[in-house]
Amino acid sequence: MRWLGSKGVTTRLPGILAAMVALIPGVGAAREATPQSMTASEAPAAWVAYAEAVTTTLSDWLGEDGEAATRLRAYLQATRPAEDQPTPPLLLKVWIDRQGVVERLEFTPFAHEEANADLRAVVVGRRIAAPPPEMLLPLRIAIEITAETENEAEASLWVLSD
Repeated sequence: MRWLGSKGVTTRLPGILAAMVALIPGVGAAREATPQSMTASEAPAAWVAYAEAVTTTLSDWLGEDGEAATRLRAYLQATRPAEDQPTPPLLLKVWIDRQGVVERLEFTPFAHEEANADLRAVVVGRRIAAPPPEMLLPLRIAIEITAETENEAEASLWVLSD
C-alpha cells in the first residue's frame, strides 16, 4: 500500500481521529472487480461526501458510551506507544449494502477476542445512509484515538492505493 496524499477535509470528532484511506477499492454489486484507486479530487463529489459522512458516523459510534465501545476504546488506548502519541491506526474495510446497513467489516484481528467482538458489535448491522448509486466498495478507513483531549480530534480524508 502507498499513501497518495491528503485533502484538506477536516471536521471535529469526539476523541477519535478517523482518516478515510480510500474511496474506490472494490466494486458495485453488478460489476466484476477491477483494481482502482483515485484521489478524492478525481472521485465523484457524491462519493467523497458519502465517504466523509461514513467516516464521521463510524467515529461517532466508536465514541459512544455503550459497553462495547467503551471496552474497545480502553483496549485501543492501551496500544499507545506513549501517552502523548495516538494509538496505532486501525485499518477498516467497510461494506455497506444498498439499504445502508453495514454488512461486513474486515480488519487485522486484535490479540484479544473480546476487542474483535466489541468492534464488530459497535459497527456491523448498524444503519448508515445508503451509498450513492454505482459507488464502489469497500470503503477503507483508518481510525486512531488521538493523544489530544476528547474534544480536539480531527478527521481527514486520505487516499491509499494497493
